[in-house]
Amino acid sequence: MRIHGFSGLVHLPGDEAYDSGRRGWNLAADPRPAVVAEAASAADVRAAVLAAREHGLP
Repeated sequence: MRIHGFSGLVHLPGDEAYDSGRRGWNLAADPRPAVVAEAASAADVRAAVLAAREHGLP
């Protein structure tokens, strides 16, 4: 998956880095997001949020 204007790494379910990227600090939670986006800058955060909104992701 490509996100316009996003320079960081993007991981989808099934990708090797997806499981390590989806885990947060709270190990009691087991989130399964549609995508894990590793933002490298504030511009990446903006691009990821805009892409999520465009695709109807929470």
